[in-house]
Amino acid sequence: VLIADITLTNSGSFESIPIPAGFDSLEVTASVRSTASGTNDPTRLFYNGDYTESNYRGQYWNASGSSVGTGAGDWAFAFECTAASSIAGYFSTSHVFIPNHQRAGVYRGRYSTSHIREDATVGRNQIIGNYWESTEPITSITVRTDNHPTDLFASGSRLQVFGLGT
Repeated sequence: VLIADITLTNSGSFESIPIPAGFDSLEVTASVRSTASGTNDPTRLFYNGDYTESNYRGQYWNASGSSVGTGAGDWAFAFECTAASSIAGYFSTSHVFIPNHQRAGVYRGRYSTSHIREDATVGRNQIIGNYWESTEPITSITVRTDNHPTDLFASGSRLQVFGLGT
């Protein structure tokens, strides 16, 4: 079931999208571009207004050209997006899956996949896993760039949230 379908008409972020009860899992799709200088910009996905990065734990894997990189940190890292210096008109594509988002007493895990086109010859694929160190059910999500409010998503960026269930 489509919960939210938001396309920005001006630069901005995706703030406090309410998540209704009654679903088993959530899926988030994004076609976004940042206003940040450079070719890419990390994004953050927060739950229930908890913007404290150390409450989230994540790992990532990047493949760009022939190189592979990995990392981990205490952050709400969700995916990277194309930024202002990448190919004009290109919006990165990302998919986030959040299972058991309302199950009582368990941490909230998620994983995401994304593709970023940095320039005419370089693209990057990512896989990211993340946990929110809370056992509260997810009742809202916010998606921002890592340097909010200085860097925003460009006009035309789109975010969709789907509820999955029986």
